[in-house]
Amino acid sequence: MNVKYNNNALKIKIAFAIVLILTLGQVVYSLKNTVSGQKPAVTANQDALINTSNNIVDQLEILNATLSLCEVGRSPCNKAQISVLTQQIAKDVQSFISIASTEKKLISLAGLLKFDYVNLYVKKYNDHKDINTLKLDIEGSLAEVSDISANLNQKLAADIKQNSQSQMAIFFAINTATFGFFVFGWYLIRKQIRYTVKEKSRLSQSFHHILGDVKTLNHSSLKHRLSDIDSSSDEKKIYSMLLFSFEKLEQQMSKTDLYQRLYNLLGYEIRGITNTIHGGIDLLVNKENVQEVLQAKEITTATRTLENLAENFNLLSTVESSSSTKLVDFYNLISELVVLLSTKSKQQNKLIECYVANTIPLSFYGHHTGLFWLLLMQISETISSSNCRNVLFSLSCSSATRVEKLQINIDLYLYDQDIPSMEHIENLAWGVVPKKDITNKALVKTLLNQIKKYHVIQKNIDDISRVRISFDVTPVDYQTENNQLYGRTLLICGASYMQVDVIEQMLTDQGAKVIIARTGNELFQSIKELSPQDGIILTNTIQGVNLQSFCKILKARLNKKVIKIFLSLSSSNIDEKLYEHVDHVFYHPCPPSDFIAHIVEHINKDEDAAVDEKSEKILIVEDDRLQQFILKKILTDLGFDCDTANDGKEAIESVKVGDYKTVFMDCIMPNLDGLEATSRIRQSDNENNLPDRVIIGATALTSNDEHQKCISAGMDYVIHKPYKKDEIFNVLRKYLAINKANK
Repeated sequence: MNVKYNNNALKIKIAFAIVLILTLGQVVYSLKNTVSGQKPAVTANQDALINTSNNIVDQLEILNATLSLCEVGRSPCNKAQISVLTQQIAKDVQSFISIASTEKKLISLAGLLKFDYVNLYVKKYNDHKDINTLKLDIEGSLAEVSDISANLNQKLAADIKQNSQSQMAIFFAINTATFGFFVFGWYLIRKQIRYTVKEKSRLSQSFHHILGDVKTLNHSSLKHRLSDIDSSSDEKKIYSMLLFSFEKLEQQMSKTDLYQRLYNLLGYEIRGITNTIHGGIDLLVNKENVQEVLQAKEITTATRTLENLAENFNLLSTVESSSSTKLVDFYNLISELVVLLSTKSKQQNKLIECYVANTIPLSFYGHHTGLFWLLLMQISETISSSNCRNVLFSLSCSSATRVEKLQINIDLYLYDQDIPSMEHIENLAWGVVPKKDITNKALVKTLLNQIKKYHVIQKNIDDISRVRISFDVTPVDYQTENNQLYGRTLLICGASYMQVDVIEQMLTDQGAKVIIARTGNELFQSIKELSPQDGIILTNTIQGVNLQSFCKILKARLNKKVIKIFLSLSSSNIDEKLYEHVDHVFYHPCPPSDFIAHIVEHINKDEDAAVDEKSEKILIVEDDRLQQFILKKILTDLGFDCDTANDGKEAIESVKVGDYKTVFMDCIMPNLDGLEATSRIRQSDNENNLPDRVIIGATALTSNDEHQKCISAGMDYVIHKPYKKDEIFNVLRKYLAINKANK
C-alpha cells in the first residue's frame, strides 16, 4: 500500500513539473514577443514615412544649394540637374502623402499641406521655368518641411518608448500571475498529498482490520458485520461484496458437486455399455470367420468414440485432469486416432495411409484427453474440407529448441494422383512456399496443458496440400521394443505405390528386410528369396488377378514352407472364402502398434513354447456376471482352468482354501472392493509365509490416479476393460515366466 501511495505522489509531482515546463515556455514566448517590438507591418510604414520625409529634406537642401549657385553666377546654371531634382522631389512628396494617410497619428493635416505646397512649387517651376521664383519658394518651404520631419522622428521615438513600456508591464504582469499560479498549485498539491497520506493511513487500518477477520468470516459473521454500527461505510461495502461472492461460491460449489456426481455416473455407465458391447461381440463372433471378425471390428471402432467420450466425463470429475504431472499415453492416443480417422475417411470415400515413426515417445507430460480431441477435430476438419481423394498421415519427431523438449510433427498430405513414396512428397519444396497459420489459439489454450508451441501450418504446392501440426513436449518413456522383425524377410505385393511404401517403412523400422512386388508374377518370382518364418503381405490393389484364386494358389505353393500370408484390405465387402487362405487379415489402415504386433505374433507363433503353467487354476473376482463370463471364456480358450468369486469377501475366502497362483481382481465391487481385498490377501500371505501370488487388477477407469491406487494396494499389473485376449495372454505369459524362474 505504501508503494501505491508513493507512486501516486510521484505522479502528482511529475504532472506539476510538466505544467511548470509548459507555462515557462509560454513566458519565454511572451518575452520574445516583447523584446521583438512592434508588429512587422506597422514598423514598415513608419520607417518608410520617416525615410521619405528625410529624403525630401535632403533633396530640398541640394536643390536650394544648386539654385544659390545659379543666382550668384559662380558657375553655369545646370538646369538639367534642377529638373531631375524637382522631379525626384515631386515623386517623393507624392509617396510621403500616400504613406502619411495611414499614419495620421504621426502627422497632421497642416503638415501634409506643407508638403503639398512643395509639390505646387515644383509644378509652377515646370510650367514657367523661373529659377528665381523657385528659389524663393524652396527657401520658405525648406525650414517648414525640416521642422515637420524632425517632429516625425520625435513622435516615432516617443511611440516606441511607450510601446516598450507597455509590453514590459504586460511581461511583469504575466510573470507575477504565473508565480501566483505556481504558489497556489503547489499549495493545492501539498494539501492533496497530506489528505492522501491521511486517507492511506485510515484505509490501511481498515484493511488490516478486515484482513484479520477474513480467516474467520462465514455467512453469518458477514451479515453481523454489515449490521454493526462500528463498521465504516467502506468496510460495509467490502463486507457486502464478500457476502455476495460467498453466496455465489456456495451456489457454484453445490452445482459443481452435482455435475461431478453426474459426470462420474454418466462416464462410468458409458464405459460399462461399451465394455458390454465389446464383450458381447467377442463372445458372439466366430474367430475363424474373418468376415465376421472384420464386421465386428467396424462395430468396435464405432464404440471407441463413445469410450473416449466416457474418458472425458471421467477426467472432468477428477482433480487429476488439471494436474501438471498428468501423462499422455501417446501410442494409445495415436492408435485410437488412426482408427477414428480411418472410419471417417471411409465414410467420405477417401483413402488414408498412416505412418508412425518408431522413435516417437510412448508418453509425455500433458493432458491426454484434451490433446486427443484437439487433434481429432483439427485432422477431421482438414480431411473433410479437402476435395482430394488421398490422405497421408505421417507422424515423426525432431529436436526442439530446448534440450529437454521434443518436437512432435504430424503431417497431413492431401493429394489426388498416386505418389511414388513418402520421401518424394516430403522432399518437395515446402520450405520456399508461403505458409498460412490456421491454429485455433482459443481452443489450444482451453484444451492443452504442459504442451507448448502448438502450431498448425498449411502450405500448398500445385494440387498437393500439407498441413503440419507441431508441438513441443517433455518425453517420459520411449519405445523399447525395436527390431522385433530383425532377421525376417517380408514380401509386399501391391500396385499402390504410397500404400506399399508406408508398409515398407513400418517393417524396416523394426529391422525387417523388405522385398516389393508390383504384380502376381513378380511375387511368385520373389518367393524363392523367403525362408521359413518369413511372411508375405498382400494388398487388394494387385492388378489383373482374382484375389481369392490368387491367395488359394499362393497358399498351395507355400504348403510345405512355414511362411505366413497376411492380407491388407481397405474394405470388408469381400467373399469370406478368401480368408480361408491367409493367416491374418488387416483392416487398412491398421494402427501401427497393432500392425507390427500381429505380424510378430503370427510369424513367431510356431516358435513360442506353450505355457507350462496352464494346469494351474486362476481365480476370477468380478461382480458383473457378463464380464465374469467373458474373462472366463478367454482364459478357458487359452487353456486355463478358472474359478470365480463375485466380490472381495468371496475372493478372500477362496484364496484361503484354493491354491491360486494368479488372481484377476476387479477394482470396483460391492461389499468389499478389489483394492481392499488385494490388501488383505497380501497381508494374509505375509503372515502365513506363503509365496507371492500374481494379482492382476481390472478396471473400466483409465486415469493415472486410479492405476496408482491399484498398484499401491498390492496389485502387480492393471488391465483396462474391455478384456482383450492378446493383452491377457501377454500378461499371463510374462508373470508365469517370472514365477517359473523363481521356483
